[in-house]
Amino acid sequence: MRLNNVVSRVFNVALLLLLLVVIPVMFEIAHLLPYYLVVGIVSILMVRKIRNPKKSQKKFLHKWYLKRQRSIHVNGLRRGISFFLGTFMLTALMVPILRGTDLLRVFMNELWSIWLVVFVISMAMGYFEMVTNERRYEELIDKMEKSGEELPFLEADPDEQERVRLINSGGSESEQQS
Repeated sequence: MRLNNVVSRVFNVALLLLLLVVIPVMFEIAHLLPYYLVVGIVSILMVRKIRNPKKSQKKFLHKWYLKRQRSIHVNGLRRGISFFLGTFMLTALMVPILRGTDLLRVFMNELWSIWLVVFVISMAMGYFEMVTNERRYEELIDKMEKSGEELPFLEADPDEQERVRLINSGGSESEQQS
């Protein structure tokens, strides 16, 4: 990873963490200790990704290689449901911490249509993430193949090796098959 990207990422993370630490000064938070615990956990996770980007890239490549074995519809649906449940759980946990009231009941009883909209948006985000991850996978594979790095999970799959070779030679799979 270039130094520019690292500096940019560190700056963005520092800015986000500063914002998260300053929020309780600007707004009244009902329960500060759980809020700062969540901020601390998020900080640790973000710093770990910046410290070792190669490890996170290889981890992504291996996970995405395994996920690609399923269809895009299964992956998109699973990821969309995951987005929806994450939003729901975040709301269920953070609203009482931030406001000290149980607004989740109000959301469920009176604002159910908003949850329907959130569900539809979550499904769209699930499919969008599949397309984005596929593009990222192809770019990382191309970059690692050109730099000569070994990808152990590809060595066990001759079909994937052939597909990567075809893409790296300049043609798409459909052009090469016809």
